[in-house]
Amino acid sequence: MKYKYKPLLRELRSSFKSRSREYFLENNLHGVPYFVDSTRPKWERITWFLLTALSIVAIVAIIATFLYKFQTEPTITGLDIITEHIGIEFPQIFICFDWSHLNHSHIREPSDSNLIPGERPAIRMYFPVDIEFIVEITYTTSDIRYLLLRQRKCYYNQEGISLNDCEINCLRDKLFAHCECLPWFLSFADKTECTVSKYSCLNNVNIDMTHCNCWLSCDHTSYSIKGVKKSLKDVTRIMLRNWPTALYRREMRFGYLDLLVSFGGIASLFLGFSLLSSIEFGYYFTLRTYCGAVVQSSRKQYNIVTVHVVEKLPNKVDTNLKYYQYID
Repeated sequence: MKYKYKPLLRELRSSFKSRSREYFLENNLHGVPYFVDSTRPKWERITWFLLTALSIVAIVAIIATFLYKFQTEPTITGLDIITEHIGIEFPQIFICFDWSHLNHSHIREPSDSNLIPGERPAIRMYFPVDIEFIVEITYTTSDIRYLLLRQRKCYYNQEGISLNDCEINCLRDKLFAHCECLPWFLSFADKTECTVSKYSCLNNVNIDMTHCNCWLSCDHTSYSIKGVKKSLKDVTRIMLRNWPTALYRREMRFGYLDLLVSFGGIASLFLGFSLLSSIEFGYYFTLRTYCGAVVQSSRKQYNIVTVHVVEKLPNKVDTNLKYYQYID
């Protein structure tokens, strides 16, 4: 018999229906063969259908919870007590004041004749204080590199961006959108520099830097002020009294392999689903469906009919059994 390898659409549809019933009756998923089997009582089929539906709902809900945690909180930060052979860079110190703390009446619009090109007016203030700071060092493991930026929420040095650059860009965009000009220390971006009369507008801009989506470097060192007090000497001192005794290690909480294992474990617990079950599902509804349509169309082309012979039992059964003596 020569097979017809291009079956019609209706033959594929008929084969798909037959393979669907065959798959649901013969698969190993928990509860599915019971509510598909038409020979079982109706109440039993309804019960198994409801139990299977509840299992599927539970699987979807738990997987959605794990997937949400993987998207939002895939990392965890813990303590690492090994602090030997670490280097600490001394921080850069900038003492800044709020604009509201300064006397604006003594600031005049600078004239070109009094300033050297590229120079900007500055206000200097000196006072003796003792500033003590502490150091917190955070490093990340190598597996975090494979996460997306919105997942890991930190920058690598190879990406060419830092927290300061991101915040400056965000601050510049928000100030220019509100006042249509920039202060002198941000006007290097080919945008209009504010005059002195416009500085009141800049002072009234309320900017929340948490909305800028800027993050620290993945391996970073944070400096916090522990205390500031008046110096007993006529000099300002900035001190690091205590060497850090612990490091912060940021590592993966959920990796891609952990996510796959979690999904498989949940599906197997509630429904008995496995990797082979998915392969079996694909086999039934692709290759087996096509082959069934090819065989069906070819048999129809050559008028081949399958005859199932069933032997009927006689109406009367002889109950007069004969026994023979067995001699060894």
